[in-house]
Amino acid sequence: MTTSAPEKITYHRKDRTLRLKWHFEEFSLTAELLRVYSPSADYKNLGDRPPVFESGKSSVQINKISRVGNYAIRFLFDDGHEDGIYSWGYLKKLGQNKTDYWNNYVDYFNTNGGSRLRQIEVSQWTPKLEVKIQDE
Repeated sequence: MTTSAPEKITYHRKDRTLRLKWHFEEFSLTAELLRVYSPSADYKNLGDRPPVFESGKSSVQINKISRVGNYAIRFLFDDGHEDGIYSWGYLKKLGQNKTDYWNNYVDYFNTNGGSRLRQIEVSQWTPKLEVKIQDE
């Protein structure tokens, strides 16, 4: 059975949340969840294999949303990812099972290491120390 297009799609940039409304259902999905469960061809979390998640996606933002025919949308994320085509059925499945998907994602880092947080490169600066000895 094919899922129809939502009646309304709204992206709230401030809280990085996509809201989808069908006639009898409404879902709110974070950009982070959409990004880590991308249905792109190179994505590893859609089959029967154990999931593998990329670290550092907690603050990912959606920069652009494009319609793909009458059956899906595509996102351009601020980390450059834009390969996934999110069918209406897949978006509804994410919404209906959001808690399970989220728990699997968080548990992955608890078990395998890594973090949802972006790594920030920190460099250290040591000032040049100039010492002068004067004979008085």
